[in-house]
Amino acid sequence: MALSRVESRDGTRLHVRVDGPDDAPPMLLVHGYPDTHAVYDRLVARLVPHRRVIRYDVRGAGGSDRPTAEGAYRLDRLVDDAEAVLDAFAPRQRVHLVGHDWGSIQAFEVAYRLASRIERFTSLSGPCLDHIGSALRASDREARALVRDQLLRSWYIGVLANPALAGRLVGTPAFAARFLEALRTEEGATDVAALAPTFSEDAVAGARLYADNVPARLRAPRARPIHVPVQLLVATRDRFVSPRIAEVLPRFAPDLRVERIDATHWCLLTHPDELATRILSFGQVG
Repeated sequence: MALSRVESRDGTRLHVRVDGPDDAPPMLLVHGYPDTHAVYDRLVARLVPHRRVIRYDVRGAGGSDRPTAEGAYRLDRLVDDAEAVLDAFAPRQRVHLVGHDWGSIQAFEVAYRLASRIERFTSLSGPCLDHIGSALRASDREARALVRDQLLRSWYIGVLANPALAGRLVGTPAFAARFLEALRTEEGATDVAALAPTFSEDAVAGARLYADNVPARLRAPRARPIHVPVQLLVATRDRFVSPRIAEVLPRFAPDLRVERIDATHWCLLTHPDELATRILSFGQVG
């Protein structure tokens, strides 16, 4: 295991952890909200015999900086972060990119803008915001219906996209306690002992992801075709991301593989063996 800090283009410092053999094929894991890189611990334990796994606390989370400048959490800044990590730990290699939740949302942008550095991309429970915005405006009535179903599931975005309101709600001890209870009782992660020590700070800072990206991307979606191979792992009991939203992706990702898992949103905690098998089999490398 190696721990390091990498500086992104705007000076934001990122906490990075690398596990696994130095000569193994590299994999970059990006976590979601309001997690840290530690949400991948159980999965990484199954991957490291076969892969060199690079993961980092995204800006606003864990041991990374929490920038406060306007627009500091926009997708382009998040891509800069991923690029800084790749420059430091896989400068001459293409990686298997894996993202969960907001890690997957930003990974779609990484896969688009840094395609030459991505060998393949596995997405879990985090659709591309531009794809959602485009489908919402499509002439295909079924596609619009799918997106509307997703937006109903995402009712909480209205809270998180309001920084002042989010700060008053998600930064409280009551929210942390409720979140931990939900992981155990609603997500099935019964052996989760505690949240990250920085959880409340992370929840407040990370809410900026919603404010800085969701309204803009739904109002004015950009063309974001994905030309690297994509594996979409669909958690069929996900309460936050509709399993049917997978039906939107084929029009944007021509090289697509869809696999379904009988699991909830935080499947990283409850189904690490199955996820590791699906991830390692994608592309059949090594």
